[in-house]
Amino acid sequence: MHRHAGIVAGIVVGLVVMAAVWGVPTLASAQGLPVFGRLDAGGMPECLIELRASGESPGWLVNAQRPYVFWAASKTVGVSHLRANWRSYGPWTLAGRRHYAFVWSGGAGTLANNDRAIATGSNLSPDLASAGLKNHTAGSGWFIVNPLPPGCGVGGAGAEESTVTPPVGHEPCGGRLHGAWNLTTNSNGAKLEVSGTAGGYSARVFYAIVGKWEPLEQITLDAGSCKVSFVRIVLPGRFASRRIVFTCVGTLKGNRIDGQCKSSDGGTYPWDATR
Repeated sequence: MHRHAGIVAGIVVGLVVMAAVWGVPTLASAQGLPVFGRLDAGGMPECLIELRASGESPGWLVNAQRPYVFWAASKTVGVSHLRANWRSYGPWTLAGRRHYAFVWSGGAGTLANNDRAIATGSNLSPDLASAGLKNHTAGSGWFIVNPLPPGCGVGGAGAEESTVTPPVGHEPCGGRLHGAWNLTTNSNGAKLEVSGTAGGYSARVFYAIVGKWEPLEQITLDAGSCKVSFVRIVLPGRFASRRIVFTCVGTLKGNRIDGQCKSSDGGTYPWDATR
């Protein structure tokens, strides 16, 4: 009987290993939920990334040579991230100075080599890897990786502090663009979050008066001049009778950015970000 029990245990272990290799959902926490970490002013996890249908994101910089589990869930109107149907994939250990993309199709999840799509692989530290995201579903989705990577707020049971921070080579202006910022535009306070690297940033902003996260576009950082730029588009609705495009430029210096936004209707507004 002990012999049969050993065979069964071996089969179970083998199935678990196969699941990790082929990207079949594997439970990464006893509660069936990822570690979300610290919440932002809008009540959402700082490290959580939302992608539209068929959307892509630069994702996160993660510590190389350590296992990570990728979590994904479909976003449903009226359902919070705490009640979403989360699936876990992995764990996978990422090599340093490499770009990867977690590709999610709603059921299956795979980790693909994304080096060819990004020309800045040599700029990564050997201690870091880039973990991008691709949502190959017909609806919006939420994504997070555990343990929480560098630059993400840590908090909650089971959260693990990151051991590597972006190297000096990523901070030519005395500070990094990636991470959370306190944003003020024309005296209106907001929360700004930037993810990714110089090879491709993504960002979102939360104004309390608006009450939801809004994506920013065309986020860039010129390492030579320390100029930061992004575009915010306001669609017709409660706050605008027509589509307005805000083109914002600022200068990054340490933990502060100062600049101006010009709107398509001719206005100019000061903005700054601190942390």
